Amino acid sequence: MRISRNSIKCWLTSERKEWIAAVFFALLAGFCIGNGHTTQGAVEHISQELGCEHVRADRSTKVAKQAIVSAYSDSVPIPDARSIPRDCPHLKN
Repeated sequence: MRISRNSIKCWLTSERKEWIAAVFFALLAGFCIGNGHTTQGAVEHISQELGCEHVRADRSTKVAKQAIVSAYSDSVPIPDARSIPRDCPHLKN
């Protein structure tokens, strides 16, 4: 059975073309919306991880500065090594 161009043109009426276009755009819109939510979730996840790292870095910097001051002064106590924050849990994957 051979399909001619005329039979395809007859099958693709204007109503069918509109339905095909509507389905195509609905699928495209669904993909775009889903992709946006995925991107938003990834951004939130990374910002939470970076927030943990910033807090850890700030505390480590404070301990390091105190250690430097205590190295030059007899009256300032040396900070305890346990005061350095541990790695964040997300780094242990």
